[in-house]
Amino acid sequence: MIDALHELKNNIARVERSHPHLGNDLSSTCDRAILALQETRCRQHGDEVQDNFKTASQPINANPLSQIVDKTGACIITVLDRMGDGIIFICAKIASVFS
Repeated sequence: MIDALHELKNNIARVERSHPHLGNDLSSTCDRAILALQETRCRQHGDEVQDNFKTASQPINANPLSQIVDKTGACIITVLDRMGDGIIFICAKIASVFS
């Protein structure tokens, strides 16, 4: 699994070098995943393993206002995604009728 993540990170790094406007968010996410897996593998007991992704992406004492904004943004994204799916479905049906 770690080898697959290293390969994925290398592929993502090539894409990020080709498109600098993307930034390096995906590469850093792969680094965190690799680190979490390596830490997990080194531990002896399953109950000691913590969710490293959650602690790395969300601070423990997050501002309540920022949490509200994040949840609202997630809801807006979900609604827009479903609206887009509906529009694509309708357009596909109309196209199939005229085909």
